[in-house]
Amino acid sequence: MLAAAIALALLAYPPQTTTGVLPDLAIGFNPPDGPGYVVASKCEPGKPLITFLLVISNVGSVNSQPIKEHDGVTIAAVDDPAWSAGAPLGAIAAGHIEALNLSLPARPGLHGPYEVVITVNGRQEFEENSFANNTARVTVTIPPGLCPSVWPGE
Repeated sequence: MLAAAIALALLAYPPQTTTGVLPDLAIGFNPPDGPGYVVASKCEPGKPLITFLLVISNVGSVNSQPIKEHDGVTIAAVDDPAWSAGAPLGAIAAGHIEALNLSLPARPGLHGPYEVVITVNGRQEFEENSFANNTARVTVTIPPGLCPSVWPGE
């Protein structure tokens, strides 16, 4: 059901192409006007807690290169950069998009607001028309009581 909703939302997500002669990756969310993330209903060890519904657009005029390392797209909490996740990113044709779900794992004691930075091509693996649209900041809120202060059995 989530995959079908993502597919429908992506059809309504037209990237606008820039006029440079380079790729230009940009971060968007699914849905474009929504929060762009989902918080799990349970906080469990080894399971995703927050899943970001990302849309990476190539608004440039040429295809991007793939980034095979797990830092093609990264997510990290501002106050705790170790709470992070990353994924490779395939080549994206000019004027096209790639949907990507990336999750931060559950951890004991999490609650309240967290500012998260999402970055695409953060190591500047290839030249782009602009790197100004390669970072987005999102504040996520984890409900009180969702994550225990310690995992059971610890």
